[in-house]
Amino acid sequence: MNRLKLYDEACEFIGKYPTATDCQKNFYMQILTTIFYELLTNKTSPLLSRFCADNSIRNLDVKNFKILYTPPSYDKLPSAADMYLTLYGLKILFTENLDACSKTYDRQNFQNNIFRGQSLGETYAQSIINFFYEIDDSLKNFQQSEKIVEVPVEKVVQVPVEKIIEVPAAPQIVSDAESADLLKALDEIAKNRKSDDEKIVDEIKKVQQSVQGELSAIQQSLKQISEIRDDIDFRGMKEPIYQLIQLYHKLDDNLKRHPMVDKDKGYAALIKRCESFLKYVAQSLKMLGVELINETGKTFDPDKNKVADDSPVSLDSTVTKIVKSGFVYKGQILEKAEVICK
Repeated sequence: MNRLKLYDEACEFIGKYPTATDCQKNFYMQILTTIFYELLTNKTSPLLSRFCADNSIRNLDVKNFKILYTPPSYDKLPSAADMYLTLYGLKILFTENLDACSKTYDRQNFQNNIFRGQSLGETYAQSIINFFYEIDDSLKNFQQSEKIVEVPVEKVVQVPVEKIIEVPAAPQIVSDAESADLLKALDEIAKNRKSDDEKIVDEIKKVQQSVQGELSAIQQSLKQISEIRDDIDFRGMKEPIYQLIQLYHKLDDNLKRHPMVDKDKGYAALIKRCESFLKYVAQSLKMLGVELINETGKTFDPDKNKVADDSPVSLDSTVTKIVKSGFVYKGQILEKAEVICK
């Protein structure tokens, strides 16, 4: 079984669904167990070979499995962190068992780093090399323990004592029954992985659609609440707002009837006071959410402007003069500005 495709699927899936940690762990455990199976049966692993190629690892002096050096796959995500965590898990799988790998994954928070395209610093380089050699030694011990089991009894009697002593003790990895169960489980994982993953993706899509529907309903409710609140606010402030608007018009009209030249006639203090009071009224309206419509130089907008005389106007006419200011409250036009256009 080649885990290159599974590894690419894991990276792509976690890229789309970074919070699907259960699926992420499932991918990780499948990859570990399959590489374990590949090393025992084929003495090589395409994924380990690819990790070495992608991270420029050459000339590993391993004896009990092969690294098939291939050109690096630059179009894929960086895999330094994935290689480190995969080798770490394989080391535990060879020296302990699958349950220990699962517990280490949870304890070390592997989900924050695996299948996320993360690189590693140079300080991890030696640890990665050491992992390869530790796995090589574990594989050697595992193979030797298998050979001892396969040797017939009559031949074992004929083996010199000193040679029997030289044979390393079989590591406590798994029993024969557990090994058979592991291989059976690997076959079941390979058969069920695709259908299980499709079910998970379907469930995620259903949850997303449900959340999206609920979010849309919530947003619509908030919009309605905001509109109702604005309407209540306006009805409560409607009378003072219109009183301020009428006061603004009176002050503005008086100032237009008494231009600056009237200052020479002794009205300077009065005109200045009216100007200050006009600004104060405008600021008060703004604090209540009311904005002035009194800009010139802009294109005539029939929703905000109306002509002050009977002269024809088109949609490309430009406002040249404000005869009477208009007012808008949170997008609602209270009064249109009376303008002259050109």
